Amino acid sequence: MNPIKLTNTHRHLWLLTALLALVFFSRMVFLGQRQFNYDEVWHAWHTSSTFDNLLLWMPYDWPPLYFVILWMWQGLTGGDPLTLRYSSVLIFLLACAAVYQLGRRWWRDPQAGVGALLAFAALGYYVFLSGYFRAYVLMLLWMPLALLALFAYFDRPTWRRGALLGAVMAAMFYTNLTSVVFFALMGGLSLVYYPRRVWRWWLPGVAALGLALPEIVAKLSVVTRRHAGLGDALPPFSEGWAAIIAEFFGVYAPVWALGLVVGAGWLLMRRRLTLRDGLALTGWVVALPLVVYLLDRVLGFFSTQYSWWIGGGLALLAAAVFSSVPSVGRWALMGAAALSMFISFDYVSYPFMPLPLEHTLRAAAPYFQRGDVFLMDPRCACGSPMEWTFYQQRYVPMGLRWVSDPTGYARVWYVSRDGDQDPATLAAVRAGRIPSKFVGPWDLLIRLYEGPPDSAGVRFANGMRFHGFHVVEGERFSYEPLVRREGETLTVRLWWSAEGPLEVDLSVTLQLMNASGSLAQSDGAPHLIHLDPTATQRLPEQTSQWQPGVIYVEERTVRVPDVAFHSDWTLLLGVYQWWDGQRILPEAAHQDGLLPLTSLNIMAW
Repeated sequence: MNPIKLTNTHRHLWLLTALLALVFFSRMVFLGQRQFNYDEVWHAWHTSSTFDNLLLWMPYDWPPLYFVILWMWQGLTGGDPLTLRYSSVLIFLLACAAVYQLGRRWWRDPQAGVGALLAFAALGYYVFLSGYFRAYVLMLLWMPLALLALFAYFDRPTWRRGALLGAVMAAMFYTNLTSVVFFALMGGLSLVYYPRRVWRWWLPGVAALGLALPEIVAKLSVVTRRHAGLGDALPPFSEGWAAIIAEFFGVYAPVWALGLVVGAGWLLMRRRLTLRDGLALTGWVVALPLVVYLLDRVLGFFSTQYSWWIGGGLALLAAAVFSSVPSVGRWALMGAAALSMFISFDYVSYPFMPLPLEHTLRAAAPYFQRGDVFLMDPRCACGSPMEWTFYQQRYVPMGLRWVSDPTGYARVWYVSRDGDQDPATLAAVRAGRIPSKFVGPWDLLIRLYEGPPDSAGVRFANGMRFHGFHVVEGERFSYEPLVRREGETLTVRLWWSAEGPLEVDLSVTLQLMNASGSLAQSDGAPHLIHLDPTATQRLPEQTSQWQPGVIYVEERTVRVPDVAFHSDWTLLLGVYQWWDGQRILPEAAHQDGLLPLTSLNIMAW
């Protein structure tokens, strides 16, 4: 068998495959760390219902195509936030492949295609959009496809190519209304590159108009109803334009800007930039934003999120620089672009990024128990009801019960801004409860306050009061009926208080006993624990150190006996004097002075 010889075409294909894999990896590394903002949550919630509801709930200023795609995607993959973000990554990978073809066609050089792909994937704002769960990522795919269709049609006009161009333009309009700005750009590019064939716009224009007419009619009122622009807050154009460009570049905007300025100078010096190319890119990146700026009171599109199309011009300029430098320079630029994909965007400071409600609720979910309630501090603007409902459906299928008064509830999850709580609400939550585990940052702190299962409790003759118990399984509590296998352990959390000072040190016994008197037990001084994992204060080691009115919690572990067959056992609690074994009697006691807690079935095979 003859060995396979790699041609230049094969090597180029392997390079493109590696670059697309790099783009994919750079997005997936951070995908699980991203938070949905309010708009993304609304998109996900909107597309999780039936198709009829999808159309019924459509916002007045959004076309339906992206919502339909999301509805289909949710039907295939479910509503997990990670899979929803994954759809944006896949769409962006298709956009990168199309941008490669666009760069190659624009500059008539395969190397320029590689440069366009690298710059497109490395722009900070596109790093963000590729994981952003909104229609703008789909516009990044339509953009290069529309330009490729434009060049194909005007290079060799046929009715099929004209119809295809019109169909892509209609798809853009059905995706986002900002497509009208890009249509103006396409018209300008045709004037620059095909001035004598501009009249041929009639065919794709008629096709696009015919396909988009229903949506055009439906959106006629948007021009008079929309108020999303900056309006009176418009800065000077130079300042606003520079802010948009800087946001596209990302964290290292000065480095990007310097590189492109030097690169443009290099192209002019090498005469690699024709007058047409210069007019086209200048119009794309500078002149068209000026037009959008002047029309902002009507369109409301002069902002970064509505200027998604600017990055295409920046990527094409970078592609020209990439293809014109020596091989060593291309490898250096390739490395810089690859690095930029991982570090070019600061998710923490980006104004769209919300409080980490998703991560916080997901981290707290393993600790939720039946009967738990949530209470939000009145000073805490900690997410909208829709956001809480959306994440609750995914991470807390048992549901969350919200209350405004914690009275009568043993376990209260208190949502607040740490250090800025309402004093009366905080006091009500703390009353009779112990601060326990918590999750979240200071401005979205979810802390559990635990009270005893039985607030009244059972009184022992010496003034000790037993307030109930929990059987602990990991981070959750077991509920009756209790079943264990022989040889397993049984961990029990006991709640205590004292009515007054206790004069002597006493011991506690926790016993498993069956009808024949067989016994397994844990004895000794109370094994007090902190429920708050950050607590450092020393707990009393003896009962004589207990303070009246304070709730104490201890945990004991009993090994389940080995039995020959399954049998019924009883869990019992007692308090006794360690020096002579005399038991302190509770109000409701077993015949041996023990308090029965629950029954346990031990299984053996």
